[in-house]
Amino acid sequence: MKSLKLLLRFATIGGLILLLLIPLLLIRGAVQDRARYCDEAVERVAQSKAGEQQFIAPVRVLPYTEEVQVTEPDEQGNQRKVWRKREGTLLQTPRRLTLSGEMVPSVREVGLYRVQVYSWQATLHAEYDPFDYAAAPSRGYGQPYLAIGISDVRGLVGTPRLQVDGRTLALESGAGALADRSAGIHAQLGPLADQIAGRLQDDNVVDMQLVLDGTRRLAIAPIADNNDIALRSAWQHPSFGGRFLPNAPSIGPKGFDASWSLSSLATGAQTQLQSSHAALAMLQVRRSEHIAFWQAYLVSAAACIGLRFFYLSGVLRSWVRAAGFSVMLTALYAVLYSLLISEDNALLMGALLLLGILASIMWVTRKLDWDGLGNSLR
Repeated sequence: MKSLKLLLRFATIGGLILLLLIPLLLIRGAVQDRARYCDEAVERVAQSKAGEQQFIAPVRVLPYTEEVQVTEPDEQGNQRKVWRKREGTLLQTPRRLTLSGEMVPSVREVGLYRVQVYSWQATLHAEYDPFDYAAAPSRGYGQPYLAIGISDVRGLVGTPRLQVDGRTLALESGAGALADRSAGIHAQLGPLADQIAGRLQDDNVVDMQLVLDGTRRLAIAPIADNNDIALRSAWQHPSFGGRFLPNAPSIGPKGFDASWSLSSLATGAQTQLQSSHAALAMLQVRRSEHIAFWQAYLVSAAACIGLRFFYLSGVLRSWVRAAGFSVMLTALYAVLYSLLISEDNALLMGALLLLGILASIMWVTRKLDWDGLGNSLR
């Protein structure tokens, strides 16, 4: 008889566990739906404003055309050699790139969701070495230009100011030779003195100021031989990604300040730029969803604690005992909140919490007669 009672108790506990899984599955579905709605809100803001930005600093481009001999089938299917015109480009990256700027964060509301956007106010200085272009059979060089990659040009606020050797140049739409890697803009440089062979002696110093809007993330390509990049913002929760982390980031209540000093020997960005598609996302500043989290947590915790206090006051027939249990539950929720918001000490705090719970259970049950309890259940 006692064995049957014990079996019924285990069966009851198992049934309760299965019943508790139902609301957990419903909660998981709700969380997934909320995440999907949040992604849709971000996409709507990106479509109406500007999406995630990738910036490629000015690249000096020298276009050329040449005639090459290729083998093609004729009308009868016989192979024949013909001359075709082919277009190509020579790319030159800066010797030194200095890029600094401030990201001004703001919020766009879409229904219940808040999407983080930014306005990047940047100042750029690039220096190039003189560039030799050699003669080649049937090759003629065209007018050089500067190409600047901006993944979403809708984010440009006004017209960027571009100066080359102190002269202000007009910017045009289109990334030119970078078009297969990114959208962007370009500016024509002075014509060549010799279209067959020679050296680019001028247009070696480039200064640029621009304001670029984007959503959630900014990626910068370190394409120069030596790259010095600095970024600051009032945003308190940045997330740095890409292939290179900042040297010594400073993150505090007033925002963050980060800098990078990178060499082409480490980045390999120039080789990627010369090849097919350049995956040059060096810096990613993501905006996490910390908005109004503590208010939502406070309301939820208060509702749960109040419901348990009302229930236990009737079960225990004592408001004092119910209040004591509520105080312990409040302390537990406070510790859990600390775990959720802690970015550096979450693992340590979680381990200490488990140790404290285990020690409390051992202390409370230290005088329990386990043998007598087992005999009573037989």
